[in-house]
Amino acid sequence: MKELDFSPATHELNDLMFDVELISIITKPFSSENYPQKESLNITEYLSVINKMNRECLSVVSKDYRLIHNSDALNIGKQVFVHLFPSIKAKDLIPFKVIAPKRKTFCHIDLIHKDINFNVFDQDTWYPIIRVTNSYNKMYALLFEIGFVRKLCSNGMIFDKKTVTVKINHTKRKQDWEIKADIQKLKGLENEFISHMLNLKRFFLPKKYIFPLVCKALKLNYESKTSEGLLFPEYKLPNQAGILEEGCNLRDLSNRLVIKYVEKLGENAYSAFNVITDILSHQEDYKIIQNYAMRTRGLNTSLLEWIQKFTEAAEKRDFKIEDYLSKELAFPIFKESA
Repeated sequence: MKELDFSPATHELNDLMFDVELISIITKPFSSENYPQKESLNITEYLSVINKMNRECLSVVSKDYRLIHNSDALNIGKQVFVHLFPSIKAKDLIPFKVIAPKRKTFCHIDLIHKDINFNVFDQDTWYPIIRVTNSYNKMYALLFEIGFVRKLCSNGMIFDKKTVTVKINHTKRKQDWEIKADIQKLKGLENEFISHMLNLKRFFLPKKYIFPLVCKALKLNYESKTSEGLLFPEYKLPNQAGILEEGCNLRDLSNRLVIKYVEKLGENAYSAFNVITDILSHQEDYKIIQNYAMRTRGLNTSLLEWIQKFTEAAEKRDFKIEDYLSKELAFPIFKESA
C-alpha cells in the first residue's frame, strides 16, 4: 500500500480560487400583452452569482444572500485547525484533497498537517483532517467537519461536524468570523473513532461477505437489474445492460481491494471498512461512482451510520452475519459472478 502522499493538491485548489461577484439581473428587451413596448426589466429581488473568470452564471440568489469566497472559506478552515492544534502554523497546512463538480459551484477541501497524528493500532497511523465545504449555488452553507485519514493508503472519512462552529458576521464595511472549536470534544472524537476501529478489527468477517457489506454500508440497492435497482437511481442509465455493467465494475473493484486489505489486515470488518473508504477516497482514479462530487456527503453519512449501527449489532449474542446481510446476499448481481 502506498504511503500517504503529502504533495499539496495545488492545481485543483487553484482552480477553485477564481473571483466571483454578485450582479443585478436585467432581462433582454421584450414585449408582451402586459408590456406592449419593448423594454428591459430589472429583477430587483434577485442577484446572479458570476464566475468573473469566464462570466458564467453559477446561481441565482436572493438580494440578501451572503456570498463567501472559497479563498475566505479556506482561510477560516486553516484558523479552525490552528484553534484545535495550537502548536501548528496555518502556513504549514496542506490541502490534501479537493472535491468539486465541473462547474465548480461548490467544493469540499480537506486540510491536513503531517505532524499531527495518532495510532489506532501499532504501526497504523491516522491523521485528523478538517473538511471545508463552501458553495456558490446554495447547495451547502459554509461548513467545517472533522475527519480522519489513514497514512498507509490515504483512505479517509468525515467523522463528525459538531466539534467546530463558525459564526459569520457581515457588515457593509467588513466581513469577519467567530470560531468556536472544542478541543476536548476533538479528543473524545479520536477516542470514539479508535474504539470503533478496534471493534471492527476484532470482528471476524469472511472475505466473501465484504462486498455485500459494502452494499449495506453505502445503502446500494441491487435488488433487480431494472432502473429501480440502479446503484444511484436518480441518475438513470439508458438500459439494463448499463446498469448491470456499473454494478459489476464496482463489485470487481471491491473484490480486488478485498484481496489487498485481507492480506494486510486479515478477514475482519476493519478490512471491509478500508475497502469502503478506499472506494470513496480514490474516485479520481477509479471513476466508477457517477456524480461523485454531488454524492460525497451522502455516501460519507451512510458510512458513519453503518459504523455505529454495525458495531452495536455485532455485540449482540444472536448476531449472525448471514441474517444481517440477507437482503444484499439475495441481489442478482452476485449471480452474475458465479
